[in-house]
Amino acid sequence: MILDPSVQTIYQLFIDSCKRHSERNAIFINDTAYSYSQFLSIVSGIKKQIVQSGVDSKLIGIYTNEHVNTYASIWAIMSLGSAYVPINKKHPSDRIIGITEDAGIKILLYAEESETIEELKIKLKGKVHFICTNTITDGALDYSYNKIEGEDYIYLLFTSGSTGKPKGVPIRHKNVMALAKVHLLEPKYNITKEDRFIQMFELTFDFSVLPTLFPFCAGACVYIVPQEGIMYMEVLKILLDHQITVAYMVPSVINYLQPYYDQISLPDMKWSLFCGEALYEKSAAGWLKCTPNGKIINTYGPTEATVFMTEYFWEEATSEAFNGVIGIGKALKEMGCVILDENLKEVPQGDKGELCIYGPQTTTHYWNDEIKSKNSFIQIEHKNYKGQAYRTGDLCFENEKGNLLYCGRIDHQIKINGYRVELGEIEFHAKKFCGGNNLAAFTVKNKAGSTSIYMTIENFTQTENDLVKYLKENLPPYMIPEKIFSTPQLPLSLSGKTDRNKLTALYQEN
Repeated sequence: MILDPSVQTIYQLFIDSCKRHSERNAIFINDTAYSYSQFLSIVSGIKKQIVQSGVDSKLIGIYTNEHVNTYASIWAIMSLGSAYVPINKKHPSDRIIGITEDAGIKILLYAEESETIEELKIKLKGKVHFICTNTITDGALDYSYNKIEGEDYIYLLFTSGSTGKPKGVPIRHKNVMALAKVHLLEPKYNITKEDRFIQMFELTFDFSVLPTLFPFCAGACVYIVPQEGIMYMEVLKILLDHQITVAYMVPSVINYLQPYYDQISLPDMKWSLFCGEALYEKSAAGWLKCTPNGKIINTYGPTEATVFMTEYFWEEATSEAFNGVIGIGKALKEMGCVILDENLKEVPQGDKGELCIYGPQTTTHYWNDEIKSKNSFIQIEHKNYKGQAYRTGDLCFENEKGNLLYCGRIDHQIKINGYRVELGEIEFHAKKFCGGNNLAAFTVKNKAGSTSIYMTIENFTQTENDLVKYLKENLPPYMIPEKIFSTPQLPLSLSGKTDRNKLTALYQEN
């Protein structure tokens, strides 16, 4: 792709695709393909209905469903110069109401009726205007759009907060365009209209932004994975049936697909881009055999930095890793990273510390939360940069090649009897013994208030004594889990990551 310098937002790229690729498939969902002209017709119909409501709302909620109108709603909202706020249908109504009120949402779009929607209509009566997009007649093709500035918000995502209250992360058009310029438009990725993308994420997970928005900018087609059923099997079906060429994935997906590696052949796959959690060398090596003509990229980025802001092009022969976890590489063009100690001073190369990030992809604050914003966004001077940076809470170090190695969360770096312990190191050695089983180390507190390390392992078939013996040969005594459990499946968050909080709650001693 070649970018016209006048293009400042991805909506302009979307409209260009609708004009140039009107008869090409834009989206495949629920076994139905929609061309760009058909998709724009749905977008136009939803846009018209929003305008006719007479309600002015700069932030418009979308109750998420696996429905073509849900995806069209995103673009309809964008065309009006408003920002979309995805609302997870699996969330309880009180949480949804809290988010709606916090964001000041006056319009809520939904594609399908449900008990929760009916409950919300009652509780939010007079405050929010509900529009069922599934009843809207497709409109005449509307290529127009309201003026959109780079400073305008494109979406507002609410993620889990440590206080129990969801934290809102607002992202602007300029943040998304900064990512598009170094990913979608980079020649090294060679993304074209012929590519076939897979979208497997719930829309409240920020990794969904890539497969939900970027394929439309390239004139390509995106294939939507149903959120019901066995998730990783639905992913596998679409990967095989449609010979996907670009896949954005969290590592847990391929971990669950490992038993089927011998049956998976994806010769058309160009890129497997991973983000969201630690990618292990063994997992990547196995997946690469399934995609013999493809390449693997390990990326890193919190929601606050617009999906991902570092990249590491992984090759098995030259792999750089820490505790088996593949490195996250270097910052994207125009983005910057610095590793700080507890006093917010830069550490020497090779020393561990908190990763802080800055640059045009990074948001500037949390929504309606000055205290949290003040604690997370700080002023720094680094190299030629002077300004605001975001504290990620992630523990990293920079190796001699200038690549970042991820060591885990600072809040997963615990103290046991005064010793500093990284849970990732325990998991690394346990995985070696178990042959790659999904597992997680986590902490619980007993009645006396002291911290203990527990571990749970999926389908653990070896004996606990043998595992403990192996760990004692490789780790100091204070790092040996006190209790080890077997489980059919680790609990996952809505974003597909291992949910350590659920594990702690499940095994917490009374």
